Amino acid sequence: TYILLVKGNIGPGCLALPFVLSMLGPFISLPVLGIVGFFCVYNMWLLVECKKSFVEVKTYGEMGLAAFGRRGEVLVEVFLSMMQLSICCVYYTFIANSLSPIIALSPSLITLLLIPFFVVITQLRHMRHLAPLSLYAGVCLFVALVMIFGLCISRYGASVVSSDS
Repeated sequence: TYILLVKGNIGPGCLALPFVLSMLGPFISLPVLGIVGFFCVYNMWLLVECKKSFVEVKTYGEMGLAAFGRRGEVLVEVFLSMMQLSICCVYYTFIANSLSPIIALSPSLITLLLIPFFVVITQLRHMRHLAPLSLYAGVCLFVALVMIFGLCISRYGASVVSSDS
């Protein structure tokens, strides 16, 4: 469960960060990255301090309720939903763009066709129900890596051997 949460929240950033840094250049991107990193760590520290003050709180929504009342709870839940949706948008785009050349449909149409599948997944109440899907994804990833390495060895290994002769 922990690995799935880490992959789900850090993965999109790993996919998008190199592109964003290349678009901004080193002189702008590095200071901005440092500032954003500082604010992220500071906000995590604030959450830990708030949790110490409100021992009975178990969720972010309850933290908003304890700190700011009903409006705080609603705002926290809305912002968390927006954050998760934006994280998922990176994956939706990645999946649609990857499948588009294979099945000859536009990425927008692929995304629309996949929405029911994603809706079913979001209805799962416990992360342990995702274990079979995660195992299948891991097997597919392993097979894909073996195929990629096999292709690289067959193409580039032959060119290295022929250039040595």
